[in-house]
Amino acid sequence: MKISTALLVIAAFLVVCDIAAAQTVREVFEVEKKSFWSGTEGLYLTDQVADLLNVPNRQTGWILKSVAKGSPADELGLRGATTIVRIAGQDVPRGGDIV
Repeated sequence: MKISTALLVIAAFLVVCDIAAAQTVREVFEVEKKSFWSGTEGLYLTDQVADLLNVPNRQTGWILKSVAKGSPADELGLRGATTIVRIAGQDVPRGGDIV
């Protein structure tokens, strides 16, 4: 599955979970006023970093640095990085998922 497709699937799942948790119709329509916490910390995947990590061309995403226990991302089974490496002067997470 392409990274962008996986990201859309995850986003759709998280929206459905948030709507399902709403207790009233009014809360459902106020969802856009609420902030969303996915439980992830990470880094946007730039073309330069993607090339260095051998990610296929034109793939973008979010490199997961950490995933909080009990968070929506944790419940989906996403994994954070196991190591941090320095690439082109930037700390880059390695060993975790890219969504």
